[in-house]
Amino acid sequence: MALVNSAAALVESKGKNAFAEFKKKDSKWYNEKTYVFVDDINGTVLVNPPSPEIEGKNLIDMKDAKGKALIREFIKIAKTKGSGWVGYWWPKPGEDKPSKKMSYIKQVKMPNGEIVIVGAGIYGE
Repeated sequence: MALVNSAAALVESKGKNAFAEFKKKDSKWYNEKTYVFVDDINGTVLVNPPSPEIEGKNLIDMKDAKGKALIREFIKIAKTKGSGWVGYWWPKPGEDKPSKKMSYIKQVKMPNGEIVIVGAGIYGE
């Protein structure tokens, strides 16, 4: 939660200029245990450091290995609660096989007024 709150504050003040910070490997934002991700409120991936190939793609209808529409869940939590936890299945960085993951997500308003979702998660074993 602290990592997401810190990342959210950076996005609130710097907007898209904060995104490059989140992509720096071996930083507090992106390391072997976790990473910060950013999606827009319509389901387009803006930042996903271990999977840059999905950045710019709208994944609103993507489902995890168990059938959960996780981006829709992020948007629902952001719009109804402002922040919260979402559990789903997602591959660990560098792996193909999905693992159980819990992410804390928070709705953030950038300086240009655009609403985005900032999140970070922890993987189960």
